[in-house]
Amino acid sequence: MHLSTTPQVRGQAVVRLTGQLEHNPRPLRTVKDVAYAWRQMIFFLSLSESEDPRTVLDRLREDVAAAPGPVSERLAPALAGLGYVPHGGRFDGDRTPGGGRRLLGWTTTRHWLLV
Repeated sequence: MHLSTTPQVRGQAVVRLTGQLEHNPRPLRTVKDVAYAWRQMIFFLSLSESEDPRTVLDRLREDVAAAPGPVSERLAPALAGLGYVPHGGRFDGDRTPGGGRRLLGWTTTRHWLLV
């Protein structure tokens, strides 16, 4: 497996797992799995020297847009946050000025990914 393909593979896992949240009897466990795949995607994205991160993000946006059900709506804040960073943006706490959010696997209240 080439490192340049790994961020895309992890991104596809994020989309697939997010699709499993609907009617899930244990959604927090799946949220943690989504967040784990998200962190792996970011890690491998940071290692890739052969591919522009914006290209990977564009492909991820396409995968999310093509996903069935509420996947696109659920992942929109995380994609907005991740898309903000390559342009020099930073998070202010858990959010960006444009409404982007950090995708973490833990929460003390209802997780925003489950809305």
